[in-house]
Amino acid sequence: MAKRKLNKKVVIPGIIILAVAVAAVVYVGLRWWAGRDPDKLLSQANERLSEIETQLTQYRQMLTEPDRQQETEQLLEEGRQAYAYVFRKYGRAIGVAKDDARKIDILFDLADLYRNTNDEFYSTDWEKLLRVWYSVTNIDPANVTARMKLLRYFYDSADAGNAMAWLRVKEQAAGTESDGSNGLIQIITAQNKQPDPFILIAKARAALELAASGQVTDLAANLDEAIGDFETLLEQAPDDVDIYGYLARAIVERGDIRSAVGHINAAEEAAQQAEDILQKAVEVLPENVQAHINLLEIRLGAIQNEPL
Repeated sequence: MAKRKLNKKVVIPGIIILAVAVAAVVYVGLRWWAGRDPDKLLSQANERLSEIETQLTQYRQMLTEPDRQQETEQLLEEGRQAYAYVFRKYGRAIGVAKDDARKIDILFDLADLYRNTNDEFYSTDWEKLLRVWYSVTNIDPANVTARMKLLRYFYDSADAGNAMAWLRVKEQAAGTESDGSNGLIQIITAQNKQPDPFILIAKARAALELAASGQVTDLAANLDEAIGDFETLLEQAPDDVDIYGYLARAIVERGDIRSAVGHINAAEEAAQQAEDILQKAVEVLPENVQAHINLLEIRLGAIQNEPL
């Protein structure tokens, strides 16, 4: 039987089509794999960050040239989009990372990027930072680094006048009784370590401020807690002028509350006790200006409250 000859006009195009199809499949596969590799995604993000530095230099030069306003605005938008690209790559890298430890490492890198980036193309976004730190604690509730960052953020916010943030301070420092969640004190103690003094100060200060602002139902219990904590802290750090001040305030607040519910002379006795504490601060820290100011203020307050 004679062999049939292959039709080259049919075979060659078919081979070409098959080769193109295989190449396409390989290309798509490589693209897919690259999109599943956190290191590759982070490499792409960092490459774009390097390009942004060049764009920033160009943008700042353009600002000195008023006749290039349209180009300047276009470059500004390109820079903003470049940062958006970088953050997307970090987000994808977190999503495809295979283990929690790797996810947490990338999250902290992203947090550093959010916090340290402050230029014409992007300004620090504290809400995004908070989401990153909370993402870490969702993965690892006992992550001390993330919990400390949250505590310091809320403490600074509360200390600057955001009274509602004191609830978050106490939550991060001491946990929440309603749901049994642990705070930094419980987490660190469980590791057989001593909590940082800042954590203890934050807990005591939160109890004081929450009571002073009426954000808790049991004012007396919170003030008793604050006073006990400040007394313990003072034994550990007798040269901390702020602790003397906080302790005196807490005692005065408790005296006012006791006086309001009928305890005779409670306010006067508390004021004298607070003055004694601030007098001790002056004796221990004679060169500290704040110690003298605190003592002077409480004495002036006592004079103003004297009956005419």
